[in-house]
Amino acid sequence: MAGVLIRVQWLRRFCTDRLLSIVLQKRVARFVMEYIGEIHAPHGTPLLELSMWMHYIEAAQDLHPSAVRSGRNPVNGAPIVLRPPANAVRYVVDGQEIGGFSWGPSDQHHIQIAHVEGFRAPVLDRAQRIAVALGCEVELWEC
Repeated sequence: MAGVLIRVQWLRRFCTDRLLSIVLQKRVARFVMEYIGEIHAPHGTPLLELSMWMHYIEAAQDLHPSAVRSGRNPVNGAPIVLRPPANAVRYVVDGQEIGGFSWGPSDQHHIQIAHVEGFRAPVLDRAQRIAVALGCEVELWEC
């Protein structure tokens, strides 16, 4: 999210508020997702392991690796290549990315759930199916 803030600050120097609003609606909204919960093993059972998650996403047809894309270093403006980790995937329905799932911090053994605005219900449904397949449960975060 910090990268988005830096871009907005940079755009403010060159754009009117109306133009900035249009740019943000068309450009930034595609990439902003709201993290809403996690998938984890029930209390008292063996922990969810990264290897289980990686095996699951290899077989899933609607979970796609996050794309490698180019960007700019916010400090010096130099071009960089952004390579997401292999354990982060996009949830794609009818060719449209509506959410994503990513492995949480390594010591916490959970999968984070995120959705694009307007797609909370189908992403939660997919999260529930992932949880059942992995013998886990979905926990929503309080907002």
